[in-house]
Amino acid sequence: MIPYHQIGPWHLGPLPIYPFGLLVGTAILLGTYIAQRRAEHMGIHPKLYSEALIWLFIGGFVTAHIVSVVFYFPERVRDNPLELLMFWRGISSFGGFIGGAVGLILYIKKYHLPMWTTLDATAYALVPAWILGRMGCTVAFDHPGKPTNFFLGFSNPPYPVPAGYHGIYNLGFLEMLFTVVLAITVYFTTRKKRFDGFILALIALSYAPVRFMLDSLRIVDAKYLGLTPGQYFSILLFALGIWIAYTRMKAAPEAFEHFDFKTGKGGYLVASSTSTSAAGGKGSKHNQSSSKHSQSKKKHKK
Repeated sequence: MIPYHQIGPWHLGPLPIYPFGLLVGTAILLGTYIAQRRAEHMGIHPKLYSEALIWLFIGGFVTAHIVSVVFYFPERVRDNPLELLMFWRGISSFGGFIGGAVGLILYIKKYHLPMWTTLDATAYALVPAWILGRMGCTVAFDHPGKPTNFFLGFSNPPYPVPAGYHGIYNLGFLEMLFTVVLAITVYFTTRKKRFDGFILALIALSYAPVRFMLDSLRIVDAKYLGLTPGQYFSILLFALGIWIAYTRMKAAPEAFEHFDFKTGKGGYLVASSTSTSAAGGKGSKHNQSSSKHSQSKKKHKK
């Protein structure tokens, strides 16, 4: 089994530095850098995309906390409704995904960026940042699981271990292992052009069943009708992944018709320029995006 050792906090004068916060902060910086590079590579206006990320971060941080306290700790809200505004007291990964996606989509629609191209560029960068985030959860051991003698369990955890077991699952660690595999998969499957929305569909369809299984190992989560909030979100995420894959393949039927199911080559794996245009809707070309963005800002100033 894997021995657990508490790391940190360290002190910079009177300021405590926790490894969880350090890793999450690094994840944000890394994700931002990769996302901007990826977006520029895909032809998205750099200035517009940088502003879109601000909307993503604001939506993600706010909703991450709200989902955490409403679904996982409702008693806190009942005792003190101001708990909803205490954004430093607990976050939910699903809440962050939902809020970040809403913020990003609102910006995309407002300034007419290509929808699926922009979402895929962001999803591409999410995965390596996700690794660091779950590494922070591993170090903090804030997602304890059921007792186990499995070699991927953690011995000497900061939680009681029942007799007959040598440790418990560290669910943050198990999800980190999954994100490493997912990052490798995303990297190699996107070396060739795929349909816009491919990365989103891949993440949704692969993460949903893994997260559903991992939540079955949790011991402290709230449950509703026998399932955790994360399991309900996983079901919705899997359905969303199916919808994305179906609609995006259907958006380029001329490519889909040429897909060879025996060899796995061609077809919807090659996104046409028309599908990119269709994904962004009216004004999805990047030079039009820049022009409309500047015109919109001028109107606000009048």
